[in-house]
Amino acid sequence: MITLARMMFLKKFDLFSKMPSKVLNYVASVAEEVTFAAGATILREKDFGDCMYLIVEGRARVHNESIEIAILGPGEQFGEMSLLDGESRLASVTAITDCLLLRIQQSDFHRILIRSPETALGLLRLVTQRLRSWERTTMERERKTTNGGKNDASPND
Repeated sequence: MITLARMMFLKKFDLFSKMPSKVLNYVASVAEEVTFAAGATILREKDFGDCMYLIVEGRARVHNESIEIAILGPGEQFGEMSLLDGESRLASVTAITDCLLLRIQQSDFHRILIRSPETALGLLRLVTQRLRSWERTTMERERKTTNGGKNDASPND
């Protein structure tokens, strides 16, 4: 992808949509294209995290051991939590199909935050949405497990 095409692609993400063109150009210049074949492990749970990925083409599965958390496709991202804390990954990500991704390193992202503080708010919103989604999924799984898959509403509700 040429820089202009990357900029147009990045504008589709809430995280980058309000970013000034000069900063967006910087993001496009530091975002590295990487490819993964179908079945390849992109991220491994508990590995050190120092980058995030944006899906340009393909589909990827986010999972813990055998539990599927999400299926992601073009226009979605993953690994963003490690941009904030650099801690180990909370889940694995495996390519379902051949994938073309843009990778943004933590050090580059820190420079982006200095140039565009509003991006920090966007990242906080994104991480919060992910945590809420993960919490809802976990609660639903627990509800199904404890109720044997039955609806837990009482007749008095």
